[in-house]
Amino acid sequence: MAPVGGRVTSRFGPRLPAAAGLLVAACGLALLARAGTHADYADLLPTLLLWGIGCGLLAPAVVAAAIATVPAERSGLASAVDNTARQTGGAIGIVVAGAVAGEPGDQTRARLGLPLRGRRGAGADPAAGHARTGPPALMRSGPLREQGSGPDATSVRFHGPPSRSEAG
Repeated sequence: MAPVGGRVTSRFGPRLPAAAGLLVAACGLALLARAGTHADYADLLPTLLLWGIGCGLLAPAVVAAAIATVPAERSGLASAVDNTARQTGGAIGIVVAGAVAGEPGDQTRARLGLPLRGRRGAGADPAAGHARTGPPALMRSGPLREQGSGPDATSVRFHGPPSRSEAG
């Protein structure tokens, strides 16, 4: 959709595609807000399409507006600042979404009407915990072991190499 947004931006300027992109993306997000916790992919497809089309219209318009506001010799810098801001905003958005989501099975979420996520048990896949502890392949300094035991063991820590007594 971004190539179409770029052609519309070059023909009409950045205002029209930016406004249209925001409006279409807002419609997609409004549909997403109405989706229930048990919505299947067919229910979410129109929502995600609208959101993607809106962002595809918006992105070229924002870049064009940012580059147009600076002298020609600074256009590369303006483009770099725009891209850096977009990447940083995306990363911060993921962090905020994770903070709002909270711990798996957090009962505060139920009181707020937010969906609950499942709990990881002691036999769960250790790689599934990388969202809070970092990618296992990159950060592991030793074997990955569950902390605690039983069905409520939810935290995973990276430990150093096993001691001689643990190694057997």
